[in-house]
Amino acid sequence: MDKDTLKLIFSAVAARLIERGITCYVSFFENGTTQLSARFAVSSIYLSCDEVGPSVRMYTNPDKVHPTQFFDTVGEALLEFWSLVEKCGKKEGAL
Repeated sequence: MDKDTLKLIFSAVAARLIERGITCYVSFFENGTTQLSARFAVSSIYLSCDEVGPSVRMYTNPDKVHPTQFFDTVGEALLEFWSLVEKCGKKEGAL
C-alpha cells in the first residue's frame, strides 16, 4: 500500500477515535514507519506499518507488554487494532 493511502486511512481512523473521545496519535517517522496509537488510562494500543509489514501491539500498566502481532495486510491489522480498542474502551469505561 502506498504511503499516501496509508496516511489517509490512519487519519480517518484517528478521526473516528477522536469522535469517540479516545486520545490518539498518528505519527509519520523519517524511516517510513507510520504509526497509529490509541491511549486509555491503563492501556495503549499501537498499529504500525513499516518495512516488516503491519503489526499491532498493546501495553497495559503496570509495565506489561503484550506480544506483537504481525499481519499480511493493513486491513487485517486494522481489524485487530479496532477490536482491541473496543475491548479496552469497554473495560476502562471509555466507550
